[in-house]
Amino acid sequence: MIVRQAVASSRSALGTYDGVRDHVPGGATLSQAAVSERAQARGLHTLHAVKRELLQQRATWWGGGEFHCPLCSVDFAEAQRAAEHVVRAQHPVLRMD
Repeated sequence: MIVRQAVASSRSALGTYDGVRDHVPGGATLSQAAVSERAQARGLHTLHAVKRELLQQRATWWGGGEFHCPLCSVDFAEAQRAAEHVVRAQHPVLRMD
């Protein structure tokens, strides 16, 4: 059940990242948030670039074994844990493998 909720929530949340407050360390809005060094190493320097990459990963995201939140700089080893972070924090979590 939580898997389906996570997918639905991540799809609906893709357009809402820019206005969410208090989900980024320091209380900044997501549009002001810095992207992690790990995401920047992959060429993702802006939130817009992260969102674009997330959309490209949508079809294969659940098959991943390594995930990263570029806003919190937190890594996840399981898709379920990454999906829970997407739902709870409303952050884009990228598949990194």
